[in-house]
Amino acid sequence: MKKLAFLLILGLTLACDEKGEPQVTCPECTGDLFCTEEFRTILFTVTAPSGEPVVLDEFEKTIVATGEILDHGDWLGQLMPGSYVIAQDSDFDKVDCDGTAIRFEGYLDGQSVVDEIFVVGRDCCHIFLVEGPDSLTIP
Repeated sequence: MKKLAFLLILGLTLACDEKGEPQVTCPECTGDLFCTEEFRTILFTVTAPSGEPVVLDEFEKTIVATGEILDHGDWLGQLMPGSYVIAQDSDFDKVDCDGTAIRFEGYLDGQSVVDEIFVVGRDCCHIFLVEGPDSLTIP
């Protein structure tokens, strides 16, 4: 029994990096998979040098490889001004296991003020941020 517990803990440890995030590889997903029922969302905040949130006039998220636009509405901006959804679990089928580049472009007064690339990966259950900032301060 101790050996089984050790192997289970070892397997879980090897499946994550030192931050506890899943590694960017897609395992073979089976029907016996146990996933948490949480709904993951990757967020990005934009602030002014004063620390105040910046509410963009327009923003767009595009999957770089396909040009597909991701539309999550602006529900988050209503709750947390200056915060934007990059991707969420509902985008699971649009994200590759080894990472998918998503471009976030934001505009104020018709001028581009944000142009960031995020890489979003997934495991068998959820999406996660592979690369990209959590926030950005614009002048």
